[in-house]
Amino acid sequence: MITIAAIQNTRHPIFVRGQGPYSTAGPAQRFACFTSDHITQLNAVDAYMKKEDEAEDLRHEGVYIDVPGWCSDNSLSMRALEEFKRIRMKLRKSFADLFKDRPKRFGLESSECDDNLRQALAWAFSHRVAFSDVGSGNDRYRVLHHNWQAGLSPESNLVGINHRWVIYDSFIMTNCQFLETVTAIEPEWLRGCENFQEESWALKRGGKTGPYKMPLAKASFEEACGPGTNKQTDWW
Repeated sequence: MITIAAIQNTRHPIFVRGQGPYSTAGPAQRFACFTSDHITQLNAVDAYMKKEDEAEDLRHEGVYIDVPGWCSDNSLSMRALEEFKRIRMKLRKSFADLFKDRPKRFGLESSECDDNLRQALAWAFSHRVAFSDVGSGNDRYRVLHHNWQAGLSPESNLVGINHRWVIYDSFIMTNCQFLETVTAIEPEWLRGCENFQEESWALKRGGKTGPYKMPLAKASFEEACGPGTNKQTDWW
């Protein structure tokens, strides 16, 4: 999660625009995760850090690996990755100072890793959740609890899949509104979140009673979690 936080705080995208994993012909397609743009980015920086470690090990043997060239071949921005490393180092130090321990590393090869990461992201971004707006076409979503409509960024790996529930990193307002850096989630992962308690669901009119502003989202949430649920999840 520290690595994901560091990626999200870089000023520049780690993928070169128009050449990243979202292009089906792009060389960086190897990093793609079709349930999570966050995990796609994580796969990319993990490969980069491994390549740097490999280059450092071989340098002692007189063998040179062109890491900048490797980044270029894989549509990765060296400038953004260098910035990412600096941010990650600071976050790891802050973690160690706060908890008196070194952060533990997820094994990305684990079969449960993707689900565990997506569940953690669901909680971390529980204030940035969107629900599929089925009647408005493919990849159209409405943001809970504001009912704002938006599409997916054309650079998202989730385009065309129409996941029912997603969390997102940024809501972009240009001539078209869209969600940037998106991860698919299951609504039951949000049980116990403050934003999903009964009193937090927006109503069409002011007051404490009346129809919900987003009845389909509410119905989908209750179908997954049970009506009126406010129990804490136990996934951790």
